[in-house]
Amino acid sequence: MKFIEEIFTCPDCGCHILEEIMTDVVQTTRITGIEDGIFEYGYTCVDGGVCERIQCMECGFVLKDDNDNTIQYANELANCPHINLEKT
Repeated sequence: MKFIEEIFTCPDCGCHILEEIMTDVVQTTRITGIEDGIFEYGYTCVDGGVCERIQCMECGFVLKDDNDNTIQYANELANCPHINLEKT
């Protein structure tokens, strides 16, 4: 397994963390308490959904391949100039 923090460096901000932005997701979350009118949450379950894009968690830089297509799946990362799959 390759860790994203080891193979990705955002060209805009230098961050090493990616996030997946999904649409059409059903999310359920256990409410564990309430304090000052604000819920406290526990376990979260996500079902369904479609990945819209992969982006830098810090600044939102969207990963694209060499043809300027938005990366949506792990198998597309090999075509992204900002991912170095050769690093271990």
